Amino acid sequence: MEKTRIMALAQRQKSRVAPMYHEKIDRLLDTYARKLADNMNEGFAIDARVPSILIAGGSNFPVQQKEKQNAARDRNMAEWRDIQGLLEKIRSTGMGGISADNPQAIAKLESKLVGLEQAQERMKGVNAYYRKHKTLDGCPLLTQEQAEQ
Repeated sequence: MEKTRIMALAQRQKSRVAPMYHEKIDRLLDTYARKLADNMNEGFAIDARVPSILIAGGSNFPVQQKEKQNAARDRNMAEWRDIQGLLEKIRSTGMGGISADNPQAIAKLESKLVGLEQAQERMKGVNAYYRKHKTLDGCPLLTQEQAEQ
């Protein structure tokens, strides 16, 4: 269940961004899966370190070992939270600005410029249609939902 949800998140993000980011999303997904598996295995090992008080009994219970186990659980939980931060990196990949140190920065900026120029021309046409007809109903450049908005 969890695996399919994370895979769907990655696929959804891939559909939202340029193909040049797909490899990074896959790499983050692989890193997330590997680190999560290691974290879960470490959590199971931590849980197996000290027997339950119900098994050991109150007089034989190793209190100091239990304290160490609890500290290890806390560290493991902090690591788990850091691993969950990778999901946010997956969600934000390709959504931010273009870094100047990126070797493909010029190509990305040119691609972005072309898209923005096309959007500007489209909106010029929409504005001209609105000035002429005083409504956006029937505007060929917009869908019905966009016209209603």
